[in-house]
Amino acid sequence: MSTLRQAAVLLANLQAKDAAVLLAKLDPAEQQIVRAEMTRVEGDNGELQSAVGCFAHDNPRATLAAERSLSELVQRIDNQTLLAAVVDEHPQTIALVVANLPRWRAIQTLAAIPRDLQANVVRRIAATRSVDPETVQDVVVALRERLSTGRKIEPRAA
Repeated sequence: MSTLRQAAVLLANLQAKDAAVLLAKLDPAEQQIVRAEMTRVEGDNGELQSAVGCFAHDNPRATLAAERSLSELVQRIDNQTLLAAVVDEHPQTIALVVANLPRWRAIQTLAAIPRDLQANVVRRIAATRSVDPETVQDVVVALRERLSTGRKIEPRAA
């Protein structure tokens, strides 16, 4: 699906005032092109899902709002997959992820990581008072990317 079609489908499915706000950010020529494509959009839910999927894939940071928190993201990942995604990460990153798990999952996850790393992670969880929201967002984005590509999570240094 072309980027133009994605934009038209997404905008056509928004409330008129929200679509108008977004369209106003385009120059007049672009507005005219997108509006013309919007008139060709039908009420096909499959096309909307496809457009949202393409947008999410191409713009992972922009779709961060869909993941309201690290807790919501890790709830959808089984323990084995989560462990594989974080086991080679810095202990502080592992601590942040484990701290966002329900207690029973945190215990299972900690039990599954190498013994020499367990104490370090537990110490970091205990010592953490608050975490910068941007750091949490960085970990959410990086974890989502890691799960889809296998790349290492590298949160911003504090």
